[in-house]
Amino acid sequence: MRTRWAAGIGLAALVGMGPTAFAADHTDGTTTGTGPLADASADITDLFAWMSSDTVSATGKVYLVMDVFPGASSSSLFSTSVKYVFHTSSQSTYGGASVKRDIICTFSGTTAPQTTSCWITEPSNTNMVDDYVTGDASTALTSTDSKVKVFAGVRNDPFFFNLAGFRNATSAVAAAIANYTAAPSTNHTYIAGFDSNSPGCPILSNAARTTVAGYLGHDCTGSGSAKDFFRKPETTPGDCTSSGKPALVTTGTANEPLTGNVLALVLSVDKTLLNSGGSILSVWGATNK
Repeated sequence: MRTRWAAGIGLAALVGMGPTAFAADHTDGTTTGTGPLADASADITDLFAWMSSDTVSATGKVYLVMDVFPGASSSSLFSTSVKYVFHTSSQSTYGGASVKRDIICTFSGTTAPQTTSCWITEPSNTNMVDDYVTGDASTALTSTDSKVKVFAGVRNDPFFFNLAGFRNATSAVAAAIANYTAAPSTNHTYIAGFDSNSPGCPILSNAARTTVAGYLGHDCTGSGSAKDFFRKPETTPGDCTSSGKPALVTTGTANEPLTGNVLALVLSVDKTLLNSGGSILSVWGATNK
């Protein structure tokens, strides 16, 4: 079983403020062996949970997202042998008695679009189903009472990290430190010395701050749009493998556009289906075989 906690202290909030909670785990699991992780579509990368802005109204929504299958492509599918589960529990006070609800989703079909089936159960009464929805969720799927909506399909990983820009920025600072260390008495453009209160931490000039910020906001060339770490390496000319790198930078990787690299299971659930135990909601997710 693969488990991700979305909120250690819960969503403080079916009434009042509604914070977002999330948990991330990117490609650090295993997809070998005999358990659910032998199937990449059972590998959870992210779990998100948040409330709609109308938290105090009876029509408030709980939004849940489970991203799986790191490195998914447009042809990737959810597993037909895995249960994708959002475990929830509601309570009126922290540490108090709670009421549990599970949202279980399964998939059938070996070609797109798959049939998605999701139901809300009470673990204390396995015969009780509070709501149910089934059909094609590749665009949008709504239960007959409109209290549950589901989307399932390929989406871009929301965990964005501009690795190429970060490498350029850190390389520029490292080069400036090396230059200053070699000739500290010289009037340097990028570094004015080291912070006496933070050993090893350089004092950057305004020019250096501008340069570093520019690298963080661009691709490896220092001028193109920032690229996500999870995108595939570029294979065409201009990929920063030679003279395309900006000044002071010796590393960097460009990337191709991202067209979807995780499978996302997204639900909108009426809070009335989940808050019978109180206004504090905890959420955690798991994939089970």
